[in-house]
Amino acid sequence: METETVKEHKDETTLSYFDKNTPNYTSDRYREILHFINQEGKENASLIDVGCGDGTVLKAFKDETEIAHLVGMDIADNYLKLAEEKVGCETFQGSILDSKLIEKIERTFDYVVVGAILHHLIGDSREESRTLAKQALKNAFELLSPNGYLIISEPTYSPKESMDKVFNIKNFITKFTSDRINILGYDNNIGAPVVSYYDKGIITKMMKEYTVKEPIFEKYKSHTLSLSLRMVGVKETGALLLIYQK
Repeated sequence: METETVKEHKDETTLSYFDKNTPNYTSDRYREILHFINQEGKENASLIDVGCGDGTVLKAFKDETEIAHLVGMDIADNYLKLAEEKVGCETFQGSILDSKLIEKIERTFDYVVVGAILHHLIGDSREESRTLAKQALKNAFELLSPNGYLIISEPTYSPKESMDKVFNIKNFITKFTSDRINILGYDNNIGAPVVSYYDKGIITKMMKEYTVKEPIFEKYKSHTLSLSLRMVGVKETGALLLIYQK
């Protein structure tokens, strides 16, 4: 396989946006994941939440599973402090794009959760953003212990050509402001953060570069499209859950 060169992630606009806007994900969003982990029932299991934010999802893992060792990872120190206060778990400051991530963390995990992260890895173009997403999946897969599970939860949109337009519009607007600009409501917006959404086919194709195995679990739930996305030709959106075993 040809090795791709991945730039260090330095999307200051996105990082600045999340310094001011903390996503508020409830445990309901992760209900299927919680159910899967409890069904597996691994003893003395470990889990790392990549891009853990303020620790809301980690708190659900703590309260609703028997995971023995929880770790939160995020690039933002202020989020990690919140996660430590909320969950009381170990935290690690770093990027999933770091090629030396494994040696820095010095351990592997039974579960690696990559939840709503891929579309926030932004390069100068859609192609470069996709390369960053592939690198993130590669590093996440390498964080797994033998027989461990990579859990990917990601909002998806299609067709690709329409999402190229969304990327380019947002990328252009953020050259002038780092604010989110809402049009007819929160879900209809331009500006920050720039996003690079994918569909199921693209994400599974990325994973085929690192494993020949098919996902052992997959679920897709269709969502209602916002007005702004319909205006640029987006036909479908939903929540995708994929689970791979190493």
